[in-house]
Amino acid sequence: MGQAGSRAYSNPWGKPVNVVFYPDTKSFRLAMEVSAAACHRLLGLYAKAIEPLGVRRIDVRAQSLGSIWRLVYEEGQGGAASGSGRGASVVSPQIIDASCGNGEETELSLMFFL
Repeated sequence: MGQAGSRAYSNPWGKPVNVVFYPDTKSFRLAMEVSAAACHRLLGLYAKAIEPLGVRRIDVRAQSLGSIWRLVYEEGQGGAASGSGRGASVVSPQIIDASCGNGEETELSLMFFL
């Protein structure tokens, strides 16, 4: 994916928010460090209105060294990432709990269409 540029911002918790633009796919990615509690709140909000917000994909990973990204949601996967099978807009509470962890810092990545 071609990257046009990246800019750094801060979220309300004072952690960095990185914005990366992908002109080839007319999309951008927001990646931010958040607490487990903030991760739960943010994913809960996005789960309620994921399609109108234009969210294309959500990934989460723990801040610990060597942790890997966990797919939470991907547009057009029929809810497969949520485990529900009820439609692409569903992100289950079980997946949110498993993805955000309990008490550790988490990195949340959201991909949007422009």
